[in-house]
Formats: sequence, structure tokens, C-alpha cells
Amino acid sequence: MDEWDLMFEEHRTYERIVEKERHPFGEKKPSLHTIVNGVECKKCVRCGRVLPLTEYHVQRNPWKNSQTEWDGHTEWCKDCVSMGAKKWQQTHPEERKAIVARRRARQAEAEGAEYTTAEHRQARWKLYKGRCYLCGKPATDIDHVIPLSRGGPEWPANLRPICRHCNSKKHANWPYDFEKHRQEEGYYERGGIWNS
Repeated sequence: MDEWDLMFEEHRTYERIVEKERHPFGEKKPSLHTIVNGVECKKCVRCGRVLPLTEYHVQRNPWKNSQTEWDGHTEWCKDCVSMGAKKWQQTHPEERKAIVARRRARQAEAEGAEYTTAEHRQARWKLYKGRCYLCGKPATDIDHVIPLSRGGPEWPANLRPICRHCNSKKHANWPYDFEKHRQEEGYYERGGIWNS
């Protein structure tokens, strides 16, 4: 038995003890599982539909499940999980961007990947007043001055707002000649902001 099997068996033993304390006379919690046409099915806790187990995600961590009988699948069906995730993404766009950026940084093994949060990104945005650090136009994205693909860190000091035009022109180049870019585009500095 490996470590995971031991941990799982320990959890099942604990669940049996808790179940006995909860139901001393042998009464059991109603099961969400049924057999329909020879296929094992389960009732979704959120929408109430009875669906085959293939319509549920496999759950890797038994301690996250609130059911007393852990069956290895989530309580919500795949459709409900998907709808819940989409709703969260729509109501939390900045946190979603930070999560995606953190994942990219972890994949690139960049320093500071676990440190930088949505609040850090917003602080960098406010520091530059929502303007592109290259041209001064309204920014649309956050840029890594030293690109992740070139070994750049995810620390807040490496993050700056940038407009789509400058971002596509800069791409993943490093070192990047900022002065040459500004001269080519005809930008000049006026009151700390670059203008065309």
C-alpha cells in the first residue's frame, strides 16, 4: 500500500466511526446512487438530475466532499460545475486574470509566481494610472517587462500596463529598445506621460 492508499483507508475508517455515532441504530443516510438500465447513476445535489457516474468529475481529495459516503465523484454534475465556474469568472474578472497569470508563471517556473496577487496587479495599474508604459495611451493588458519566456520573474516590479498595439510590437523581445520604439512611433514625454 502506498501513502495515498493508507490515507484513504484511514479516512474510510474515520467515516465509519462517525457514521456509527450519527446513526447508532443502524439508520443510514439516504444514498444518492441508483441503478438505471444496469448503469450506476447518482443524483446531482445542485440540479437534482439523476445521471451516470461518467457525468461527474472524479474527485481526488476525499476530505473536500461533504457526503459521509465518499464515492470518488463530485456532488455536482459536470454541467453544474461548468455553470458555476462560468458565473464565478464573470463576477470576478480580475481574480480570474490573476489565476491565469499565476498558472502561466508557474509553468514557466518564474520567481514570484506564488506571491503576486490580483491586488498587486491592480496596484501596478494604479501606479501607471491605467496608461501604457511605452506610449501613454489607455492600457488594455499587463505586460512582463522581462518576458516569462526569457526567464523574467512574476514579481510586481516586472509587471506594467501596456496597450494592445505596443504589446504586439514588443512581443517576447528582451532586451527591448524602449527609446527606439518611442521614436519610431513618434511619442514624446509630457508631464510623466508619453503622448503622440
